[in-house]
Amino acid sequence: MINCNRVNKKSILEAIEDFVLHIFSWFLDINVDIFKNNADKKYSIKLFDKKLINLCRTVSVVELVNEIIMKDKNCTQREIYYKFYNIFREQNQANKHIKDVCNILGYERSSLNIHASEKGCIAGLLILKKGYEILNLSGHENGIMINEFLLNVDKIESMANYIIVVEKYSVYQKLCENKIWNR
Repeated sequence: MINCNRVNKKSILEAIEDFVLHIFSWFLDINVDIFKNNADKKYSIKLFDKKLINLCRTVSVVELVNEIIMKDKNCTQREIYYKFYNIFREQNQANKHIKDVCNILGYERSSLNIHASEKGCIAGLLILKKGYEILNLSGHENGIMINEFLLNVDKIESMANYIIVVEKYSVYQKLCENKIWNR
């Protein structure tokens, strides 16, 4: 069976734990006296706010990665942007912090179950092969999201008599519910 999440879930969770421990050790090592001893100096509030907001954005993405890895879910960069609309002003900010989290944890974005955008969904009488791994789509009731991994399969086999391209996701879901490929 093709494993779309080719990376060991445990190793990703360990990387997240290391990141969280690093953040906590950083907080515990802050010298609070620096603010008391320099009360006469004018520090820019914006400087601290910007660093704190960036940390908040990064930690929010890490928290979401932890959630989707634990639940074996997938999401798009766009979904992350909308989920955290209150801390990301634009999509590019979300993308930057997603990239930062990938670098911090040491994994590619797709290994963390985050995809650039939905490239569509696929379902039906279709078998995808990559090396010795096989993915039979007829066993997936609602189909699966097309991601970077699926775009790089070695061989595609189909027993279908026709291909239907559907623009609206709600129509796609209805066709899957009715198992249109068995007709």
